[in-house]
Amino acid sequence: MFIQLFKIIETDLSFLFTSKRFKTLQVDFSNSDIDCSCVIYNDIVSLYLSSENKQVFLGLKKTVTSEYNPDYFGISVISEYFNEIISESSEYQSEYADFLERKLNEILIIFDNENYPQTRQNLKQIEVNKAKRLYPSW
Repeated sequence: MFIQLFKIIETDLSFLFTSKRFKTLQVDFSNSDIDCSCVIYNDIVSLYLSSENKQVFLGLKKTVTSEYNPDYFGISVISEYFNEIISESSEYQSEYADFLERKLNEILIIFDNENYPQTRQNLKQIEVNKAKRLYPSW
């Protein structure tokens, strides 16, 4: 799965590095042979590509250095925030890379310190609405 993640970075997400807005890459492996993750981040936002059970997922979270930040939002939630529903799942699809490239400036703005409290609240509400939509009897 490690090679699959790097192929995605090389083919679909290379614009993050060529734009010189993202310059850091962190790679983690679990104790198993199939699960691993890559984090591409800058001072504002962190993008997580992770493999779990032979599936690749993409999500974002606010980059913070001084405190713990548990809020991680799947790419499907981020795309819904911008009224571009690509899929109900955050499982990686190349369409998400296209979305990220088109919306990168706006994503950086909504994750900026000044805007993030409202962004976080809106993204949490999208998650709640999505759960109700996907699991109506829950």
